[in-house]
Amino acid sequence: MANQLVDELFDPLLNLEESFYKEGHEQGYNDGLIQGEIEGRRFGLENAYQRFRDLGIISGRCLLWRALLSSPSSSSSGTDTVPAKAEKQLARLESLLAQVPMENSEGGDFDTLWLKIKNKAKVVSTLVGEGGRGLVGVDGEEDRDGEIESGERHLKRKIAAAQEEGGLDF
Repeated sequence: MANQLVDELFDPLLNLEESFYKEGHEQGYNDGLIQGEIEGRRFGLENAYQRFRDLGIISGRCLLWRALLSSPSSSSSGTDTVPAKAEKQLARLESLLAQVPMENSEGGDFDTLWLKIKNKAKVVSTLVGEGGRGLVGVDGEEDRDGEIESGERHLKRKIAAAQEEGGLDF
């Protein structure tokens, strides 16, 4: 009887470490669920912003290239083969941009498509006369140091020249 009384008194003390371990594990697990979701959302937003910012830049350039190619100054520049090739490549680039998935899905389809879009944008940029200047890379950085700014200045000059001739409208 005395042995049983001693066991009843000391059993909670002997299991104290294990009970604290279980309690700490449960608290850590619950906090991890909450923090993991918050960190996952933050990572997703940052990643999506980087990817779609670059797509937005190329999409905006498509609008400018389309306007530049439809202006009278581009069609009267001599040969019609360069604007025809540029129109064809620009149409292909626009169709690639339309294929970009807007929902969250697993797989490497986006990276392959992004590489095709980037390369096609360089081709169109060269055909339009920019020489591939100012295009962003997959990780959001310039292809060449400082080329984004010079590419924007080049585009602004071309837009201003086309507007003076009255052939640029959006």
